[in-house]
Amino acid sequence: MRWVVLPRAPVSIAVAVLVVVVLAYLGISSHKEKQNIKGESMLTKGIEQTRNSKSFRYKITSRLVSEKDGETYLSRVTGEQVAPDRVHIKGVLINTPIELVQIADTAYIKDQMTGKWIKLQGNRFAQTELFITEINPLGVFNFKDVPILDYKGRDRQGGKKFDLLEFEPVVQNPFLETQFADFAYKVWLYPQDHRIRKVNLQARSKNDETQKLIIDIEVWDYDKKIEINPPI
Repeated sequence: MRWVVLPRAPVSIAVAVLVVVVLAYLGISSHKEKQNIKGESMLTKGIEQTRNSKSFRYKITSRLVSEKDGETYLSRVTGEQVAPDRVHIKGVLINTPIELVQIADTAYIKDQMTGKWIKLQGNRFAQTELFITEINPLGVFNFKDVPILDYKGRDRQGGKKFDLLEFEPVVQNPFLETQFADFAYKVWLYPQDHRIRKVNLQARSKNDETQKLIIDIEVWDYDKKIEINPPI
């Protein structure tokens, strides 16, 4: 029997290198875990702060993108909200011009042909699938769970820096969850109070593997003086 004796120095160096690699890996994993915990806190606070805002303005663009048909725009709408129950939107919905005012349980829709307003009492458009995002942009933040979340640090948008989160939630939205899957979000938050500044949402259609939904939302003018009254 022969014993192979290795020089001590190379073995010591190899062990030291291994220890450094393991410690570095543990350090990176620990840092990433802390960052993700920080991101979860930011997201929770951001959604809560945004929902509790007295008022804000927003812009929504939603479209379907497929390999066969290219881009099909579902909506291009600007809106404003005043707590607790006043909304005004204007833009294009499914290739049709629209302007709508919602006050409590009363909706006013402008007839684009005559310019007159039609009053619909007791209609909660904010609860319908057709207007679910345009009237209530924060409806895309109803989640059952957020198992995958990554805090990306600061990201520059329009000359300003925002906190960027990327996550893949399990959504709780009657329209979205029945029609789409594999949701991926990018959310930019104001660093000061973590309220939402910008959202990019992408999801795969359940009916067509080659088709995906893309929703872009921008929010600004938090707590500004905005008046939304019944149209004359």
